[in-house]
Amino acid sequence: MIMKKLFLYIFLGLIFCNIGFSKEIKISHKDKNSISLTRSIWSEAEMFEIAAKHCNQYQKFAFTFGIFNKEGVRDNNGKTTRLYHCSKNNLTKSPVTGEDNIHWTNYKISNQIVEKKEKPKKITKEKIVKTDVKSDGVKVKLKCRGILDTIEGDIVYVTFDDHKIEIFQGSGGNKVEFKVKIKNEQYVISDLRSVLKGDTSYDTHVSDWEHWDFVEYKKHLYQIQVDRLEGFVHIMRSVKPYKNGKENYKLENAGEGIGKICKKSGSKF
Repeated sequence: MIMKKLFLYIFLGLIFCNIGFSKEIKISHKDKNSISLTRSIWSEAEMFEIAAKHCNQYQKFAFTFGIFNKEGVRDNNGKTTRLYHCSKNNLTKSPVTGEDNIHWTNYKISNQIVEKKEKPKKITKEKIVKTDVKSDGVKVKLKCRGILDTIEGDIVYVTFDDHKIEIFQGSGGNKVEFKVKIKNEQYVISDLRSVLKGDTSYDTHVSDWEHWDFVEYKKHLYQIQVDRLEGFVHIMRSVKPYKNGKENYKLENAGEGIGKICKKSGSKF
């Protein structure tokens, strides 16, 4: 299993290096209506944060469209970049292509990426954040696969409602529960939590690290992000391990480094 993961990482690294993906994020252009960033699937969370902070200067929200967006202003080396639009109103279609294929936005998430929250009196690993977005309480069940899952014939089952997201890995037997932090028409996002046994107040934890992630990330925090429109589930991990008193963490995709494609009856989760 470990050798397969290492082989996959090398394989993906070669592919993405050839098509111009970069781990280092650079700004090629910015103004009050947009910002162009070096395209990087390895650190999308950081790109989202940069775009959100830029647009927030003009009291606007950030929007980007399409998984492989090449619409930004080219950098000094002539390489394509990802374009983020800044708008006070909700953009449901790309201003450039007219397609309704939104990839990410912080619209209706109260600028939680940008604004700093008040420091709580007591800091715990699992910080519970209530959400005002409610549904009719129906559980949504998804069957998801990443590249490695497809190669090995495995399926990851994801279930969520207004209160929690459950991840069940059929091959490894891991069943981990996350509390919902944000839930709206586009996203369901969990709180950050430790998944290490004996290091969390949750009743569930990772029992098989070989199928969850590399063992060197045991002390890191994890978050689940469900993109209801694009049909992706991302298992995110903190770039740095948990540190007592630290509230904000940069995130990256765990495991194989990209999201998992999910299926469910209907057009939207």
